Order: sequence, then C-alpha cells, then structure tokens
Amino acid sequence: MPYLQLLFLAHLALLVLWNWRISRRHFASDFPALFGAILLAWANLIHTAQVASVVGLLDIPLAYFGISLGLSSLYGKFFAWACPEPVPADGLGFREVAAQLRESVISVLLLAGLAVIGIGVVLLAISVLPANWDTLAYRFPRVNFYLNSGALLHPSKGLDSRLLFYPYNGSLLYLFLGQYQLTGVTWNLVSVFGWAVAGLGAFYFPLFLGGTVRAGMYSAYALLTAPIVLCLANSTNDELLAGGPLLLGVIFLFDWFRNRNVASLLFSAIGVGISVGVKLHLMFYGPGLLVAAALAGFYCRTEAMTLWKEAVRPKLHAIGAGMLLAAPLAVGFMVTNYVSSGKVTNSEFNKQVLNSPFHFGAALQNTGLLTAQLFLSPLPDHARAFGAEKGAAAYKATNELTNKTLFKNVKQGPPYTSPYYTFRGISSPNAVVFFEETLWMGMAPWALLLAILWMVLRRREYSPALWLLMLSLPLWHLALCAIHIYVECIGTYYAYAAPVGIAALGLVWERMRNSGSAAGRYASHFLVLVLVSNTLMAGTLLLSSQKRDVTQAFRVTDGETGVSQTTPSVRNAIAKAKQVYIAYTHWELLYWNLMRLNPAARYFTGDYPASAKIDLFLWPFYSQFAWDTPAPIRAGRMGEFKLLGTMSLGGEVVVCGGPTCQAECPNCEDLFLLPLRYARKGPAIDLFVAGPTQGLNPSQAGFVRFTLFNSATQANSPSAWVPLAELSKFKTNVPDQAFDHVLVETSCEAGPTCLISRTTLPLTPGLRPLVDQMPEFSPSLDPAQISSVFGNGWEGTEGSGYWKFQWKLRPGTNKLDATWTGGGGEKANDELTVSLITEKQVLIHRRSYNSYYVGTWYPSKTPMAKGYAAWDPSNIWTGKRADIAAGAPVSAVPR
Repeated sequence: MPYLQLLFLAHLALLVLWNWRISRRHFASDFPALFGAILLAWANLIHTAQVASVVGLLDIPLAYFGISLGLSSLYGKFFAWACPEPVPADGLGFREVAAQLRESVISVLLLAGLAVIGIGVVLLAISVLPANWDTLAYRFPRVNFYLNSGALLHPSKGLDSRLLFYPYNGSLLYLFLGQYQLTGVTWNLVSVFGWAVAGLGAFYFPLFLGGTVRAGMYSAYALLTAPIVLCLANSTNDELLAGGPLLLGVIFLFDWFRNRNVASLLFSAIGVGISVGVKLHLMFYGPGLLVAAALAGFYCRTEAMTLWKEAVRPKLHAIGAGMLLAAPLAVGFMVTNYVSSGKVTNSEFNKQVLNSPFHFGAALQNTGLLTAQLFLSPLPDHARAFGAEKGAAAYKATNELTNKTLFKNVKQGPPYTSPYYTFRGISSPNAVVFFEETLWMGMAPWALLLAILWMVLRRREYSPALWLLMLSLPLWHLALCAIHIYVECIGTYYAYAAPVGIAALGLVWERMRNSGSAAGRYASHFLVLVLVSNTLMAGTLLLSSQKRDVTQAFRVTDGETGVSQTTPSVRNAIAKAKQVYIAYTHWELLYWNLMRLNPAARYFTGDYPASAKIDLFLWPFYSQFAWDTPAPIRAGRMGEFKLLGTMSLGGEVVVCGGPTCQAECPNCEDLFLLPLRYARKGPAIDLFVAGPTQGLNPSQAGFVRFTLFNSATQANSPSAWVPLAELSKFKTNVPDQAFDHVLVETSCEAGPTCLISRTTLPLTPGLRPLVDQMPEFSPSLDPAQISSVFGNGWEGTEGSGYWKFQWKLRPGTNKLDATWTGGGGEKANDELTVSLITEKQVLIHRRSYNSYYVGTWYPSKTPMAKGYAAWDPSNIWTGKRADIAAGAPVSAVPR
C-alpha cells in the first residue's frame, strides 16, 4: 500500500537525522559522528525489533515506527547522561579531507575509479533480483516468518538449522524494508550499504593513525575492489554486514585509547555487538586476541593500571549501563533460540563444519589447503578477464599442476573435510562463473605479506597498534584453518576479516613510498600493481560474471535471473493469496523466490498451523526427481493438488492446493503426491509405497498400475491394478531386467480402457519427469494399430475451434509431426507421441507441454476422436484421419 512506502520514507529520514544529531553532540569530528550515526541507526532497528517482539507487535508497522522513534529519544537521554563531554576534534573534517584530496593526483584517480565501480555496483543492485541460494533459502525468508508471527521466534522445528539458529542482526536490516512491504531489488541495497560502510571505515582509519588522504584512498580502494569484497556488494552474503561494523567498532576502540572518552568506548561496544549478532566469525580472532592480551599484560602493566584508574573506574557506572545497551545486540539471537527451542545454538550442525573434537592433522591439512587457495587461486583469475574459454583453460592447467605436485596426498572425508565437500583443486570447478562461491581476496594477501615483511625490517618504526591491525587477518586465517574443517566456497568468509585486515595497509604503503630506500620504492610499486590487478578483476566481475553483470541493467528485463525466475501461473496465484503455507520439502528451499511475489501475505512453513486460514498451499520439489521425496503423479480428477508451475528455470516444480490454487489455476494438471520407493536386491527389484498418499480426492473411485520397464529393450513388468483405498499397502518384487523407468498409470477402472493419466519416473535420480520428455512406453502399443488408426495423419481443431491442426505420422513409428494455425494467424510446431491405444481410448503425448491429449476414438473407415488436453481440461479437441501429404519432420519444437 502506498501509505506504507510513505511511512518507510518518513521512518528512514527520522532515523538518519535523529541519530546523526545524537552522534554529532558527542563527536566533534565529522567521520566519527557519521560512523556513530550509522551504528546508532542500525542498533535502533535491532532494539526496535527486539522490543516489538517482546510485546507481540513486530508485524504492526505503526507500532514498529513508534517504538523506533521512542528508542531514539531514549538514546539521546542516555548518551547525554553517560557522556556529557564530547570527544575532541581530530582535524579530519570533511572539508579538510576534501582539500587534501584535491592536492593528490593518485587519490583523485583512485576516487574516480571507485566512483565508476560504485556506479556499476548500484546498477547491478537496482536491476538484478537477488540470486544467492543461501540468501533465498534462509537469510531473507526469516524476515517474512518473523513478521508472520509478530515475534523473533523460530517458525517451526525440523527446518534448515540456519533458518532457525543463525544470528539475526543482518536479517533485521531487511526487516526494516519488509515491514513496509518493500521487496525485490530494494533488498540488494543492504549489501551495497555494507560495502560502502566498510569502504568509509577503511578510508578513515589510515588518516586517524597519522597517514594522509592518499593512504586512506589506497586502503579503501584495496578493500572495496578485492574480488570477494566487491562481489559481496551485490551477492547479499552477510560477511560485510558483520565486518563493516566491526571495523567501526575497532576505530572507536582506538579512539578511546587515544582520548579516554567513554562515548568512544560505548560506540565501540555497539559496533562489536552488531557484528557478533550478524555473524560469529569473531571467534576466529579469539586465539590472536588472547596472545595480544597476554603480551599487553606482560609488557604494558603500568599503562593498563593507569588506563583503569583514569578512564575506566571513574566511568564504571556509565560503561556498565552502556554494556547493557550493547549486550542485546550481540546475544539477542541466542535468547530467541533458547526461547524457541531450549538451545542457544544447534550443536549438531556446528559439528558438521568445526574441527571438533580437535584433530591436529585436519588443522594442519586445512591450513595448507586454505593458505594455498588464498595465495594461488587468484592467479588464474587474471586469465578470466580475457574470456571464459581462456579462464577455463587457466583453471584447468592450475588444478592439474597443483594436484600433481602440492596436493597429491590430500586426505578426504571426516575428520579432514566436511561430509558434504571434498577438495577438488586450487580453483573451483565453477571458477569460470566468477562469483561469490569461487572468488578470494585477489592479490591482497600478497600485498599484506610484503607489507609485514617490510615492517619486520623496520620494526622500530611501527607501533604495537599497527602491528595488531596488520597481523589481524593472518592470525584470523590461521585460527579459521585450525577451528574449521575444509569446506568449499569459504572464500566469502575472508570478506569478514578484510575490513580490519586491510584498513591499515595504505599507511604502510605510504611509509614504504616515502622511505627513501630502493627496497621501499620497489615494494610500494608492487602494492600499486595489486590495485591494478584488483581493477582488472573488478571489470571482469561487473561486466562478465555469469551470475550477474552490469549489462543486465541496460536490457529491457524484469530483473529475473535463472535462479529467481518463476512461471506466470506461480506469480498469479501467490499475488492473490493472503495466507500461504510453503512446505519444507528439501534443503536449500528457495522460500524467498515465492515470498517476494506478495510481500503483504503471511507465510507459514514446517508444522501446519491449525489456527491459520491458509488459502494457498505450496509444495516446491526439485524437478530433478529424487527417490527420497514424494513423487508428483498426474491424476486427473483423482488429484486434489495442481501443477502450478516452476521456478529457477525449471529447477523446481511447484505444486499447489487450497482455494486460491483452485481459483487461479483451474486448468492446471491435477496431481497427488505418492511416497513411492524402490530398491534393488541382487537379481530382483522392490517397488513399494512407503506411507500414506497426499492429495487424493476421496470422493473419486479409481485404480493405479505400476509398470517397471527398460526404455531400450522394452522389457517390462506391470503390476495389477491397485484400488486407491489399498494404494498405501502396495509392494511388489520382480526380477530385474535392467529396468530404468517406472510408468504410473491412473484409470477409473481396473484396466486401461478409461485411462486418465500417465506419469513416467526415472529410476536414475536427476532427470525431470514433469518438465522434460520421458521415454514413452506401452506394453500393448502396436505399430500396425497406430498406422491403421492414424493413416498418414489427422486433421482437426482444438481450443473451441480457434486452432486448426495437422498431425503427420512418421511411417513405422509412433511419432507425429504437428503444426497448428491460430485464428489470428499464429503458427506453432511440436512433436507428438502416440502413447496408448485401447479399444476406445487414445493417449497422445505432447512434447513441449510434457503432457497428454486424452481422447475417445471411434473406429470406422475414417477413424476420428475427440477429447481434452490434460494440461488444460477446457481445451477440447476433435480430429479425424486425413490423407496428408508426407513432409519433412518438424525441425524446431517450442519449449
């Protein structure tokens, strides 16, 4: 509704202005005031959701709006009490920085480059719908489930544990949009926001540490154009949403050490609290921080006591109260988890990715593998800039070389690698796609290594604080390698540690450049080449990534990608629904592909909510059939469910039920869901139904028959016709004749004379029986009978006479080449297959629809038939044998 969008704009404006005023009162400098306003606004959205959840008003926009403004007022009063004295100015206001910028050619060039890249990032964000599988499966859907329940609670049990237990601060940014029914590409802007915040922090930190604008621009450019960091600006992963506030928190912590003002310490706690509540990667800093604390306690005991006496103890009441403000940001999701499930976290899921119990060999191997990928994987990425073919060749050559030399003795499987991943090479098999699952830090690790070696040679020139910053990413990396087992696609994690790890790199580069030594100049030149490398890969990522690229912004599209795409029938039904139940049918269920189609609806999953008035039930299934899921069976009038359509370019079929499904999809094929299973046991094969059937119309009488067959040899074994009432008890054991498919037929009597529908299921998982054409089989099909019925072919009409058709029989086969001419002059071509001829019935499979013409035929000198199309029962057709001249087979079949 329009008023909700107006309310959103008002909320956004007040949130920004109010928290800017609060922050500005306590920080005389522009950048700290800006960072403080960002952290306060974000904290406000988190606290607002938590308070609204406690009182059960999370789904009421006006209540959410009012609570947010009330909390902003309380923030102002609290900080006025806790921090009566503002933090002094640092001399780095916006005007001073702009003046320095104009005096540095390098800085201007880097800023211009970032501006161009930033335009590309924004164009991508506003033109391409989110297409990250993890995001669509759990990051975004949590918002709709929270709004549905009016509280930050788990929507059900037994779902993807990430959907239930994952930290929620990132999702609460999206909830700010979802609360006002903003959807689609607008949610991409949150990733852009995280990227920009990290860049601003990386720019300011070198200036704060004593560098120039040139050093700040180097750090910002090196960070924002690092391949995985730039990729995450549009991917909707959440590492930058955690790494950005962490960097701001570290900046405020350093400011507190310098100025001893409690405001800086409190804002530092807010930044760290937000980061922890987005992602728990702070744990990988743990070992390094313990070592740093031990060294500080040993060497800086006097300074620590002075800090305690002068800055901490006198302000202990304010600091304690401030921690109460920051603590819910960090641990709020844990409270939600405990209230919902009695557990703070899902330890079973954690064990799948953590090195627990600790295995030294796994830690050692993982360190070698991830270090090699961190440094070597970006090298062939440069070839990708010259085209996908050259990139693919470079990735292949790299893997062949390193697998024969460095990685010939890699141990696979637990405890060394995840049960779901193995090490397949330095470069991912999907590396040519150039997206978030394949990219790393580019040449930044080489730059950090060289900078640290330079610092070792000039160690007396660098403070412990700078050492801590420069070593943060390497130490985080080593802890990650030891604590985590090997998992593919882990390059995204490094975008979390990159903001803190790269922020000081510009300062070291500047000191190298100004050192006056030849070694320093050469080292600084190499660091400049790192920026050139980043620029090359940034262009590749933005212009030719197969996941998303800027050219899509200049096409007339609706922003759909292969992952996000849904068929019109799915969109229409969801748009009309008010309460939607989406069954959790498999891992990585892309809930948000469906939810974004109607942000005003309420969504349920998991256990069926008895009190809800559901008007649309959805069962999304992988269209690549798997035998551990129910089989959708075409059922005619026997089925209560309908084949609503597909999503993800036919990767999933969506089955529906409920009144909205019936109203919006009256001509969709009727289905029921059958828990059919099979198992090979030596020379025999078992075929059985493993439980009750869903979606059978109890008012209909009918029978089902199962025929195992070999599509090449036509060997087959049909069962008896099974009454619907006894379907759940069906089981058969027959000699296996290399069967590769099972044909499921439904009929209104115990025989094929009134056959209603046929569904062919592959015994080999991975094929798409409801989307692609399956092998046609009928033990009673006689080629001579086909020829006698069809002759050269048939002519007729369908669609109430709108379409006129000619179906030409290919001599000696059961295939028909078909052409249609519409009343408006439209033309269509397709391929038909005669699937069954009984005494009075004919069943003809249409390839493009992967469904059937069902007809009654009347034997005579000129056989004729009439019937309906299974995919659209209102589509009545009639035809009769005609003397059609032979022609060339139809070459192009519309899909």
